[in-house]
Amino acid sequence: MRAEFAPGARNAVHACLNIMDRDRVFIIRDRARTEIAEAIEEEARGAGAAVEAWTMEDHIQRPATAFPRSLADEVLRFRPTASFYIGTGLRGELGFRQPMLHLLADQLRSRHGHMIGINEVVMTDGMAADYDAIYKMTHKVFDIARQGTQITVQTSLGTDLVATFSPSLKWIASDGRYWEQGRWGNLPEGETFTCPASVDGVLAAEEMGDWFTEKYGMMSPPVRISIRGGRMASVESPDARLAAEIREYLGQHPNSNRVGEFAIGTNVGLTKIIGNFLQDEKFPGVHVAFGDPYAFETGADWECPSHVDALASHATVAAFETWRRLREKRGEAVTVIDLYEMVAAARGIRPEELSVEERRVLVSAALPFMYAGFQMVPDSDRYEDPIALVPYDPAWPSRFEEWKQRLLAVLPQPPHRIDHVGSTAVPGLAAKPVIDIQISVGDPNDEASYVPAIESLGVQLRNRDEDHRFFRPFAALPRDVHVHVCQAGSEWERRHLLFRDYLRAHPAARQAYLQAKEEAAARWADDRVAYTEAKGRVIGQLTAEAERWSITKA
Repeated sequence: MRAEFAPGARNAVHACLNIMDRDRVFIIRDRARTEIAEAIEEEARGAGAAVEAWTMEDHIQRPATAFPRSLADEVLRFRPTASFYIGTGLRGELGFRQPMLHLLADQLRSRHGHMIGINEVVMTDGMAADYDAIYKMTHKVFDIARQGTQITVQTSLGTDLVATFSPSLKWIASDGRYWEQGRWGNLPEGETFTCPASVDGVLAAEEMGDWFTEKYGMMSPPVRISIRGGRMASVESPDARLAAEIREYLGQHPNSNRVGEFAIGTNVGLTKIIGNFLQDEKFPGVHVAFGDPYAFETGADWECPSHVDALASHATVAAFETWRRLREKRGEAVTVIDLYEMVAAARGIRPEELSVEERRVLVSAALPFMYAGFQMVPDSDRYEDPIALVPYDPAWPSRFEEWKQRLLAVLPQPPHRIDHVGSTAVPGLAAKPVIDIQISVGDPNDEASYVPAIESLGVQLRNRDEDHRFFRPFAALPRDVHVHVCQAGSEWERRHLLFRDYLRAHPAARQAYLQAKEEAAARWADDRVAYTEAKGRVIGQLTAEAERWSITKA
């Protein structure tokens, strides 16, 4: 077994299917994924299970459009208690996979791991995640989502959907644990889904499942799919061939154009969108599917031979209506937060290291309470003032010094350092007139040593993660300062200081950043999250340049 496949193989065999020495494991694989299949086979044999493997190309021609009787006979002879499909997905092969799943999971009640589209990246990323954390997150999302009657989904790329739900249609927690006979799911796992009663609006699809992900990967610009009354009404894309193939796919059966699935990804172990739908649909966000509603699980009263998912990775889940109304009835504030911070906290990842795709995913106020590792401090306000850049003000350094002295006067213990960071710390750079102050302390978790003192100056703790705390002014005060408390010597501290120093030393980089900020502010003045996303690509490029500069300078 390749060493890098070992964690994923252990998860597949033990965490996901709970394979033991009494099990009989049947593996259906293709030649392209032989090494991954062999790793899982080796792990299953190591658990003491009896294992048989069946390679598709040795018996049938690809694409496999039907499930051969010879394979059915092999499966029936072996009578597996656990099984895997490990291979690529080719156009037209639903006719192979659907009967396979029916035989394995429904008739033989095998525990099944479905790994269509698995590759080396997915095997070493999503399959190597912490499946205990995925299990917990999935059930917390499930417990909230199943109370909902309506969810609104919006993205900066054009998605604007309203999905309604019926209590007669079940939400399913795809938690990655298929320990009971007859349970199955895609691996890597992590989502909760249902069949919606109806969906209306526009879906800006950035990635699609089945064979589309193999052929097209990420779709830029997104394909615009209009949905009316729960069915596809139109498909628009600059790529005429792509649009035609989607229309053909959604027109092959009477219900192929009907929305059969609404899902929320819950795999908090994922760190990026990678262009592989098997994994990307599990990233915290939203995807819908046209076709098969998995009626045997959701309770839908219709069926379809086809099923294709479409991902809106930049999704804002605006309202779990039932849950929201309950909170408002109790007099509790409903606050929308950026899910990437929760993901970062769950994984111990620093938010500034995450990609644009990750940072853009938002969820309702329900989600801060889903994961014990992240806490969003309650507040009664959201800042909605339009973003306005102003020319560099020579007084900004003086304002920082004033705040620094005020902080030093109230902090009971001197911090390791206090720095002026952010755009207002870069001479000549236009910025929002907000002074960003970074305080480096020995232990950010020792909040008693600094939170009361900082809040005495009129700024409130707003969120926290492992080595960073963020403060902003109380609602009644001007939003003219942000205070960040971080671990002394941490990556958070280093990266912010490095980015500031690089912009100070390189006029061309400063100009590139200014242009990105101005373009983002012109387009997204009323959307702070979209504004941050829009300038994120340039920030990533400049950060990489700054890292190289720091090496040559050292």
